[in-house]
Amino acid sequence: MDSKEKSMGIVDVDEAPPITLVNTFDSSEHGDSSDGSTNYFETQDHDSQTIMNDLTIGIIEGDDNDDDGILHATQDESNWFRDAVVLYIAMGAFLGNVSRVYVGRLFGSDCAVGRDNAPDDFLAPFFSRICITNSGLTEQTGGALFLDLPANMIGSLVMGMLAAKPEHPFPWLHRGHHLQNHKALIAGFGTGFCGCLTTFASWNTQMIHMLDGTGTELGSQVPAALFGYVIGLCGAISCFIMGRHLHEWWSSIHPTQEDRELHAKDEQAALVFRDKSSARRPKSKTHSFSRVLSKVMAGVSSVKTGPPVLIAALTAGFLVGAIVYGIPYYEEILLETVAAPLGALLRWKLSIINAESSRRALPVAIAWIPLGTLAANIFASIVSAGLKAVQIRYLPDFDDPWTSKILPALETGFCGSLSTVSTFIKEIFVLETSAKSFQYSMLSLIMAMLLSLLVFSPMVRS
Repeated sequence: MDSKEKSMGIVDVDEAPPITLVNTFDSSEHGDSSDGSTNYFETQDHDSQTIMNDLTIGIIEGDDNDDDGILHATQDESNWFRDAVVLYIAMGAFLGNVSRVYVGRLFGSDCAVGRDNAPDDFLAPFFSRICITNSGLTEQTGGALFLDLPANMIGSLVMGMLAAKPEHPFPWLHRGHHLQNHKALIAGFGTGFCGCLTTFASWNTQMIHMLDGTGTELGSQVPAALFGYVIGLCGAISCFIMGRHLHEWWSSIHPTQEDRELHAKDEQAALVFRDKSSARRPKSKTHSFSRVLSKVMAGVSSVKTGPPVLIAALTAGFLVGAIVYGIPYYEEILLETVAAPLGALLRWKLSIINAESSRRALPVAIAWIPLGTLAANIFASIVSAGLKAVQIRYLPDFDDPWTSKILPALETGFCGSLSTVSTFIKEIFVLETSAKSFQYSMLSLIMAMLLSLLVFSPMVRS
């Protein structure tokens, strides 16, 4: 691997074309502004924001001579890198969406009474015993603990670990590991997996359904719904902070490169005092077999083969459940896995609005807002509310069985993956003042709630 490939941060890919990136940031245009305030992207988390906030926003956009503060590459190299990022985001979206669905089942969605599409599989007896969260639609109280709360908290915790130190995003690997600079893999973890494991739209849709009360056993549940917004925000923030602390603890387990070199020198010096026969002792068959098994497992779990193999295995299992056992739930989850990457990739493209070059044309009063993420969350929330309203108002009159599967799949898969809580929470921490963090969080929640209600309520009450 040559230095040009290393500059891209892409490793372990033999066919990667040589590439040179040019940093066109002009130091005279960034840093402290004339009014003493700090630029949104010039905080101490600048690298974290650039890498983890839908990582590759604008990395390969525009012409090499554009002074837009973006890293550039040649067209062929840019296309190759973009394809790699798209692939990793799509795989991460698949795994994130499936994880969100099954975390929801584990903590309470299988406990919903009268659920028509409740899966009748081998996991149902176990999942139906753990009833922590609630859909807010049945006679069971406690809808403030919404179905996607555990997934949002877990995803925010993982994002907190990844965003803690941009030069060392994976705390379970040592600092000098080559995957620490694998930009496409980081995008797959952040934008793909964490972005789709968490969902802003599905959270908001359950809350506005409880606010309206149409089609629920308990009617309008305003206090529970409003408290659900508070719990969802505070829970995700707490887990993000916990993820940062977990990163600090976990990364301390792995020694630095200097520590490893010193340890190697000590081991070499110790060999001088060992008996030659002991030092040259032949390896046992068990030890050799262990080494071979370790190499096989390392190959299976590598970034090249691990995710595709896991995705293929999950897809095969869903197909068996849908075709062999005839469980409608697995037909729906297969549709969700197709829609989830589309939502994640659209969110990734919208994140270009967050780039410095895009925000320069905006008024100063709103230029600090991460408009790309805000647009993705608001748009997904409105569409999700509309899809939910259609299901409540019109779906009972539909005879087409595929319609009853496609609409929920679009709501959960596409809208759930287009929106994100993990990036939303990380952006709250990146903003340079507590006032702006509070304004951004309240703006996102209140806009999503009001606009979704304007779509949802007239449709279900017509």
